[in-house]
Amino acid sequence: MSAYRSLDLSYSGITSECCELLAEGILASTHLQRLSLEGNAIRQTGAKELSRVLWDHGCLTELNLSNCDVNDGGAKELADGLLANKRLVKLDLSRNGLGYSGLRAVLYNLAFSPSIQCAPAP
Repeated sequence: MSAYRSLDLSYSGITSECCELLAEGILASTHLQRLSLEGNAIRQTGAKELSRVLWDHGCLTELNLSNCDVNDGGAKELADGLLANKRLVKLDLSRNGLGYSGLRAVLYNLAFSPSIQCAPAP
């Protein structure tokens, strides 16, 4: 049986309502390392489900949530998951229009995350 290590679901019409099922599938996949959900309507509800993935998934190293309508509340949900995740090295939250409180939560928890690496701005 082959194990998928990368899954690109960019711009595939996934909504926040689909994220609970998506999270269950990700958690069942023990080898998935890279996940791109760019351009989907994840929003705060979906971010909460993905935070659960960050807490419980032991292999995920990259998560792309660029342009996913993640607001400050969603960023705070994801920030909680960052504290528990030991493997994630890349998180893309670009083009979400995060405000001060969401950005603050993510940056604060990044300071305590054991794995996230800061990349220089382009």
